[in-house]
Amino acid sequence: IGVSVPVEPDNAKICAVTGASGYVGGRIARHMTDMGWKVVRLGRHAGADNVAFRLGDPVAPEALRGCAALVHCAYDFSPLRWSDIDDVNVKGTARLFEAARQAGVRRIVLISTISAFDGCRSLYGRAKLEMERAAAALGAWASAEANLLPAASTTARIAASSVFQRSSWNVFHETQICLSAAWAAIDD
Repeated sequence: IGVSVPVEPDNAKICAVTGASGYVGGRIARHMTDMGWKVVRLGRHAGADNVAFRLGDPVAPEALRGCAALVHCAYDFSPLRWSDIDDVNVKGTARLFEAARQAGVRRIVLISTISAFDGCRSLYGRAKLEMERAAAALGAWASAEANLLPAASTTARIAASSVFQRSSWNVFHETQICLSAAWAAIDD
């Protein structure tokens, strides 16, 4: 992406969201806006409120300068071979996270999936697991796609939320909804 985020005096309330034109990213972007954040929507289509973003393309740190947070929801399903999936999604995520760190983004959240586990058979799960590892290498947060998960018990949600808020890195598989996990990671 080559568009710079306007640097405002208080960047504490600016959040970039990748995949903002998708379901989960769109919900997170809406929630962040409702909570008073200025949201930079990074998605497939450029527009008045959207910045064109294609996972796998180079990301200049200047494009994220001024953001306090980044929630990474994007995943490109078009590659079908592992080498292409790795180039676009895994390495693209690592480049995005590195650009965010260089830009001074303080909070980085990866929306992952319950399909990401050692020994998983799906290429999607394998890619998300590698993306989680890229996130861990930079101290970012990861959250499972909770819209695919059964609702956790109240006790499990409270326990998981407590761990999530204490840790600098936590793969979060028992959340009520993705935006709750993203919000917990971003809002101190």
